[in-house]
Amino acid sequence: MLKAPELSDELKEFCSDFSTDVNNFRPSYWDAEENGDLQKYKKFVKDHYKVNQNYTCVYCRQRIVVENNSAWDLEHIVPKNLRPEWMLLGNNLCIACKDCNNHKSDKNTLVNKRLKKYPSNKDAFLIFHPHFDDYDTHINVVSEGEFYFPRTNKGLKTYDYCGLSRFF
Repeated sequence: MLKAPELSDELKEFCSDFSTDVNNFRPSYWDAEENGDLQKYKKFVKDHYKVNQNYTCVYCRQRIVVENNSAWDLEHIVPKNLRPEWMLLGNNLCIACKDCNNHKSDKNTLVNKRLKKYPSNKDAFLIFHPHFDDYDTHINVVSEGEFYFPRTNKGLKTYDYCGLSRFF
C-alpha cells in the first residue's frame, strides 16, 4: 500500500493556503502553468510516487522506467472534477500510466458521493485504492500487459474503469 508524501513546510503552507481559498476549487486550477508553487507541488508528489510505486502504474501494473515526468500522469483517485477540494490530498494521489488514467477519466469512485471529508476507509471506494487496498486481493495479473482477472466487485470496477480489457 502506498504512503502519501511527507511535505516540506513550504509545500504544507501552499496546501493550507489552497484549502482556505475557495477560488482554488476549480479543476482548471490543476493545469495552471503560471502557478510556480503548484508546479513544485506536482513535481514533488509525482517524483515521490514514481519511486514509491517503483515506476509502476497502480492500475495495470506495467513498469515504465523513464525519468521524463510527462510519461506519467499524477492520478486523482477521486477525480478532481468531482471533488476539486481534494485535488492536493496526498491520499487521493498516485501515478498512473496515461492509458489507465485516460480510461478512468472522471468516473465516480466513491460509494457515497456526498461525503464531506476524504474517506480513510477502503470500503468508501468503488475501485481499488492504492493507499488502502491490497491490489492482489482485487485483481489477478495473469500476464502483465496482457491479461487481468478481477477477483472482487472492486476489482471488476477497476478493470472496467481503467480499461484493463484493452490488453486482452
